[in-house]
Amino acid sequence: MTKNQTVITGECFCAKIKYEIKGELENGTSCHCSRCRKAFNSQASAYSEIKTGELKWIQGENNLTNYVNKQGIGYQFCKTCGSTLCVIYNKKVVGVTLGCVN
Repeated sequence: MTKNQTVITGECFCAKIKYEIKGELENGTSCHCSRCRKAFNSQASAYSEIKTGELKWIQGENNLTNYVNKQGIGYQFCKTCGSTLCVIYNKKVVGVTLGCVN
């Protein structure tokens, strides 16, 4: 980590799962496709990309579950409260949902 680098933290609604990101949130977007609307039960999903390896689970990683489609794209979320925490691609975290960023 560089001297001026910010550590970004996040957690699920019930606070059983916590993470930190040592890096930048990039390419923040809000997706309105039908799949994201269904996954988030909302009009859109808001997320930012991160570089592979920048996210570290600091609590509750064993409480994560996931859904992955045929193309290898999916989400990881809390088994207890259902909060969607991150976007995965080919089993690697590539983005975080902005609603869970502290």
